[in-house]
This record gives sequence, structure tokens and C-alpha cells, in this order.
Amino acid sequence: MFIDTLKNTFTDYDVVRNSEHNVEDVYNLVKENKYFLENTQSQDISLQECYEDITDLPPGKDISSKTYISFYQNNKCACVIDFIMNYPVIDTGYIGLFIIATNMHGKETGSLK
Repeated sequence: MFIDTLKNTFTDYDVVRNSEHNVEDVYNLVKENKYFLENTQSQDISLQECYEDITDLPPGKDISSKTYISFYQNNKCACVIDFIMNYPVIDTGYIGLFIIATNMHGKETGSLK
């Protein structure tokens, strides 16, 4: 499973599946990223949008193809990823959202070396 691979790869982080239990952490992370919001939507993010993202899928996909997770470091949400497997075609992954906490910008967090 994709989430297990991430947990084994990024051992400095707690990797958790996003749900109603941590949606406020997701909301706060996205809300603090003003540059992202200014360049992706015309209004501020709402908590309701974050709840909807838990199950939001492209046409023709079911929830088993979705990996919507957060990476926590020191009990703080550091990164959110929304990934759809085999979309738009087989053997292709679609990253619907990849956002990192603003205090981690410019530090090569999220880059593969």
C-alpha cells in the first residue's frame, strides 16, 4: 500500500491518513500558505472545503485509489498530500495537492535527493 511505503521512507515523520480527526490541522496548514491560496483560488480556504477534500475524487475513480495524508513532525502538521493512483490513466499518479508548512519553505523539504 502506498501509505505504508511513505511511512517506511519518511521515518522522521508520522504519516497519517487525513480524516475528520485531523481536518483542522489540514485547514490550518493550507490557510497559512498565502502564496498557494493567492495562486490557486479566488477566495480564502474554508474548513468545509477541507472536509470535502477527504472524499473528493475525479470522475470514474473510487476511494480506494485515493491517498490523502499528512506528515507530522513534533506533533505539528508539516505537509499534506492528496494523491490519486492510476489517474488519469493506468500507471500514472495524480498529485491533487502537495503543500508544505511555510516554516519549511526553502529548506529542501519535499525534494528528493
